Amino acid sequence: MSDVSLAGAGEAELTQMRWPEGFVCPRCGEGAASLFRHWGKPLWQCPACRLQTSLVAGTMFAHSRLPLTVCFQATWLLTQSKGGAGTESFAEHVLCQRVAAKTQADAGNAGV
Repeated sequence: MSDVSLAGAGEAELTQMRWPEGFVCPRCGEGAASLFRHWGKPLWQCPACRLQTSLVAGTMFAHSRLPLTVCFQATWLLTQSKGGAGTESFAEHVLCQRVAAKTQADAGNAGV
């Protein structure tokens, strides 16, 4: 399964968890919305009051620039450890990703 399909499946499940009876506008209570994407992320717009709401609005992930998959991995790592090892594992994981990204970027620039 690709990252895109995994993210889409997780997005659908989160939508169902957040609005099990269907979308309800947090401002006016309207039960309908237009769904569109902005920068690849789903947004619901209420036709009555025009409020735009994201899947993560009002949650601890609301202002994160990280993809939800990374947030969930971090949450899982931090909650599954015993004795605080989760923060060390998470730090190592993030460091490895940053080093790999920098190495790829450097390799790409060397060929130019």
